[in-house]
Amino acid sequence: MSFAIPRVLGLAGLLCSAAAAVAQTSESPLVPAPSSGEAQAQSEPTGAAPARPALSFTITPRGEYTFESSLRKSDAEVSISRAGVDFDLGYQASERLRLSFGIEGEASWYNFSNFGSILPNANDPIDDAYLVRFAPGARFAIDRSWSIVGGGIIEFAGERGVSLGDAGTYGGFGGVGYRFSDDLLLTAGVIIKSRLEDDVLVVPLLGVRWQINDRLSLENETLGFRLSAKVSDQIVCSIFTRYEIRDYRLADDSSIPDGVLEDSRVPVGATVKWTPSPNVALALRAGAIVWQRFEFLDAQGVRLADDRTRPAAFVGLSVEIGF
Repeated sequence: MSFAIPRVLGLAGLLCSAAAAVAQTSESPLVPAPSSGEAQAQSEPTGAAPARPALSFTITPRGEYTFESSLRKSDAEVSISRAGVDFDLGYQASERLRLSFGIEGEASWYNFSNFGSILPNANDPIDDAYLVRFAPGARFAIDRSWSIVGGGIIEFAGERGVSLGDAGTYGGFGGVGYRFSDDLLLTAGVIIKSRLEDDVLVVPLLGVRWQINDRLSLENETLGFRLSAKVSDQIVCSIFTRYEIRDYRLADDSSIPDGVLEDSRVPVGATVKWTPSPNVALALRAGAIVWQRFEFLDAQGVRLADDRTRPAAFVGLSVEIGF
C-alpha cells in the first residue's frame, strides 16, 4: 500500500505549525539526528543505572530561521524557516538496561530566488519539505565501567505528495562505552544510514559527557559538541557546533521531477537555556551557518548542480516540557 507523505505527516505538520507560533532546539536532527533519549544512551555509558525515573517523557516544540544568504557560484539567494516537534520516551527496563524511543517531526520552507542561475531553465524546485524520523535506542551496562549502545533510524523526508517508498531511508548505530570516572564518560562506534539516490552514509559515533568542574561541562550533540557553563540554578549558557545533513525527495511536478535536494551545513552558535521549573526549559540560540552546501540530483541520482552559501545568521527558540 502506498501512502502520501502528507497523510503520515499530517499530525507532525500540525504540531510543527503550532511549534512555529511558540517558535529547533540546537539539538535538532542531522544525519540521523538521534533523539534526546537516544543521545543519553550514546553519552552515558555508566555501569549502574542512573538515578532517574523508570519512565520519562519529553516534548520539545522548536523553531528556527536562517537569514538570507547568497550562493558562491551563482546569483541565487536562499533563506530557510523551520518548525518542528520532538517526542522522547525513556524507560529503565532493569538496573542494566535503559530503552529509548524518539520521534521527530519537522517542516522546512526554502525560499530560493534567482534559482535559474544555479540550474539554467529551472524554477525553484522545492518549497515546503517535511521530515519524520523514528529512533529507537538502548543502552546495556556490562559492568560499572563498560556498556554497549545501539539503535535504529527510520526516516521519511520529502515534499508534499511524495510516496513513503520514494522518501524513506534507513539505518542504525552501535558502539561501546567506557566510564573513566564519575565525571568522564566516552562512547565510540559507528552510524550507518542510507541516503536518497546517493551512497550510504557511514560516520563515527562519538559520545562524550565530561563534567569539567562544578560549572563547566562538555557533551556531544550527534555530529557535534556543546560546551556549557552553569550561570545559576536556572540559567545555563553554552556554545556549540555540529554537522547537519538533510535529504529531501522532490515532487513529480518539481522542476527536478522526483529528484533529490541534499542540504548539508555546519552551524556555530550560542544558547541561553532558562529552566523556570523542574519540568520546563526554554532555550534561545543564535549564531551563523559557517558552511552550507546544496546538491541537486535527478531521479537516477545524477548530480545536476551544486553550490555553497556564504555565511548566514540564524536564530532559534525551543521549549522542552518533561513528564
